Amino acid sequence: MPPARLLLVVFVLAGLLASLGQPAGAAEADGEQRLDLQTTYTTAANSAAQQLQVPIPSGMTPTKVSGDLLFDAEVSGRVEVLTAAGVAATVTRAADEATLPVEFPVTAADLDDGYLVFSWRFLTDDVTDPALVCVVSDDGTVQLRDVQVVVSGEETPPTTLADFFGPGVRAISIVVPADAAAGVQEAALTAEAALTHRYDADTAVTVTTPSGADRAADVTGAAGRLVELVPGEGAPRTEIGDRDGVHVLTITGDPDRLTEATAALGSDLLGVADSTSTTSLSATGTSAATPELSLADLGQQTPTLKGIGQSELVVNVTQSDFGMSASSLKVHLVGDYAALPDQLTAVVSYYWNDNLVDSQVLGSGEESGDTHIDRTIEIPHTLLRAANALRLRLDAVPVGSGSRQGIDCGGPLALLPIEVTFDGAASTLTATPGDALDPGFARFPQVLGNVVSVAFGDDAEADQAVTNAATVIRSLQLLNAAPLTVHVVTADEFVDSSRSGLVVGASAEQVDALDAPLRMGEIRAIDSEDADFGAGVTDPYAALQAFSQDGRDVLLLSSWGSAEVGNQLQDRLSDALATQENGWYDLVGDLFVQQSLTKEPVLFSTNAIVPQEERLKGFSSYGWWVLGFLVLCVLLFLGQLYSRRRLHRRAARLVDAQEQEDLRD
Repeated sequence: MPPARLLLVVFVLAGLLASLGQPAGAAEADGEQRLDLQTTYTTAANSAAQQLQVPIPSGMTPTKVSGDLLFDAEVSGRVEVLTAAGVAATVTRAADEATLPVEFPVTAADLDDGYLVFSWRFLTDDVTDPALVCVVSDDGTVQLRDVQVVVSGEETPPTTLADFFGPGVRAISIVVPADAAAGVQEAALTAEAALTHRYDADTAVTVTTPSGADRAADVTGAAGRLVELVPGEGAPRTEIGDRDGVHVLTITGDPDRLTEATAALGSDLLGVADSTSTTSLSATGTSAATPELSLADLGQQTPTLKGIGQSELVVNVTQSDFGMSASSLKVHLVGDYAALPDQLTAVVSYYWNDNLVDSQVLGSGEESGDTHIDRTIEIPHTLLRAANALRLRLDAVPVGSGSRQGIDCGGPLALLPIEVTFDGAASTLTATPGDALDPGFARFPQVLGNVVSVAFGDDAEADQAVTNAATVIRSLQLLNAAPLTVHVVTADEFVDSSRSGLVVGASAEQVDALDAPLRMGEIRAIDSEDADFGAGVTDPYAALQAFSQDGRDVLLLSSWGSAEVGNQLQDRLSDALATQENGWYDLVGDLFVQQSLTKEPVLFSTNAIVPQEERLKGFSSYGWWVLGFLVLCVLLFLGQLYSRRRLHRRAARLVDAQEQEDLRD
């Protein structure tokens, strides 16, 4: 082979190997970048096409979208992706295929006000048009996950705060100095809550110190932002700049006033900041609890059910929407329906978390003259969860149709105005304050009431602890309807208070003072298939536990063992929390334990923990009281038994004397 051709082959092979080693998020080609989305989208089989909107960095154009399709039912069919140009992709699926890749081109024509817009649907083989499917599908669902969008062009650099935090941002790294003062820590955690509230799970937001850069969000590329908090003097000041191609927002000011500025980063009013620097960025106050919400408040302005067959809609209701924990709920639904002809029978059913809680048969209105809906439904504590779903379903079928196939979905009856409309403003949900859920992870974040106190314990390693606290704050904020107000307090102040909140890096003494169910000592687990505790009960471990103490609820992150290994395990546990597929909802029970730097953490209930020596010591004084009480009860019983016997003997003597007296007479 000629030397020139051999050299060309070497260069080509080197290029291929380099492309195979590119990290996720690296450029596809010159001028192209890849945006990774964290959201998983779900649609039901044979339902109307679901529209998705993906924000794109200003000045850039999307060129390609890829992802994976995950099916949960064995049914053959096809997934169609619809763009402005029509059907952009069709993925044919055999019944036994669980996952399939999907990829399709997009152009600037698919952009709408900075958002990439496309739709997708899954149709089974026997369906040509979902508009003709009038029965709720039982053919499963399909997920679109691991979505990546390739974009090209040059990003328009941000020049204002509104531009800096535009919709296309995908990663934000908040950096604080090493050994930051409490005011700076509070400002950083407030920024974590505010920016997580501003964006969704697709946008990574982290808090680190310079030494913790390996745990920071990757802000390289057009979708990244760096926020630096710098302690100084006076009112907070902001400045937007560029550092090695990364857009940087620097906030400088008195450490005790920085929180005012970072709280404003999640505000919708940030758009009025129209310059590269500001000197009056501020937001204060806490979102108050709202015991009553309307369907309109929850995003349903005019909920409507219509058409022959089945029609349903779901209203998602979290306890945090009310800004408090609830012990029960009352649902009041107001609406109207179109009078039905005699050829149709219709029923509206009301479900709470898939439990049928009410239903009503609709009529022609001729006899009563009333086609109005006014229903009040009591939801008991047994049906309440942290996240709930109110499902409304209309079943309208022709009289005499004996099966699903007998419903003439596209026939003349489909032209009739079969419709139920609810008044979103007048239909309300009212929460009764209280705790319907047992102590544990499920009580958070609603039990916080939009306010979380954060304390760093005596065993906290300052730089790592603030990152771990931010991870927990982010997980809670993703579920909380309003921005969380963060207060950093000392550990002693937290222990002595009645605040609910989070303690990171608590010492064994502080864990004892909080009366946590798991003390920092040797541990042995029972009734847990996933745990390998038991043989090595003296191994170090880290634990995140959720418990109730003296009327408040506490999250406690701590570790047992050597300080170095314990801090590493806390970091590992925090990072695992950040990567949970369903976030905080994946936490069940009240105990999340990390024992190894290489294995996954496990979830426990403290009921599965053999009583520790520390807790037994704590209960020893109570044991003496219990023993004394039992002894007293025994003595009282014996005394009563002795008195009864004396009384019995005395009565017997009286009877004998009476009998002898009778004999004399």
